[in-house]
Amino acid sequence: MAANTAKSLLGFTVIGGGGFIIATKMSDYINNETKLGPDGGRNNKPEMSLSLSKPQAPISKTVYFDVSINGSSPPSRINIGLYGNELPRTCKNFEELATSEKYKNSIFHRVIPGFMLQAGDFERGDGTGGKSIYGAKFDDESFQFKHRPGAGILSMANSGPNTNGSQFFITTNEARWLDGKHVVFGVVKDAESFKVVKQIEQVGSSSGKVRGVVKVVGCGVVVEKF
Repeated sequence: MAANTAKSLLGFTVIGGGGFIIATKMSDYINNETKLGPDGGRNNKPEMSLSLSKPQAPISKTVYFDVSINGSSPPSRINIGLYGNELPRTCKNFEELATSEKYKNSIFHRVIPGFMLQAGDFERGDGTGGKSIYGAKFDDESFQFKHRPGAGILSMANSGPNTNGSQFFITTNEARWLDGKHVVFGVVKDAESFKVVKQIEQVGSSSGKVRGVVKVVGCGVVVEKF
């Protein structure tokens, strides 16, 4: 990646220089030839076969997204387990945006194979909008959980420290360079849900542009049966 190229991938700008990835403020540029691999984006072929991560904490609640991929019907479901006991504010924000159907009819606006799926901009659908239940932004709650090992990890997108809103991403690879910069607060809960994540990954591109439309057609909290 050239030293002067950058892109807002998760709210952070990813700037390449000397083979390193530096997270700074948001920008609007990218080198489309860049392949974001497991070493943090150093022009490697992305690893596509990473397995689903195990939960890093007890699951407090499960949020679901029913997703249509380029008009597919019936939609496919992604179940996501939340770490609500450890991160109550972050999880409450995500849960209430789902149950109030703010996320309904929003899209996965950026998908980078071998890296992540980004969504949650229910205002503009391009990564520049969305807001939290607490106001426009809220503070980082904790960085105790990591973007590794494994994939399917749920984390907050942002535009710098303490700028969490409604946008989030789900990893499809380990992303250790995001540790300490984005709040991890859950994980894809089961293998069937992870299959849907991988299906969405297939319509992405190295620039993040999605081929078609990946739409949230339903969302809410799973009622557990005992």
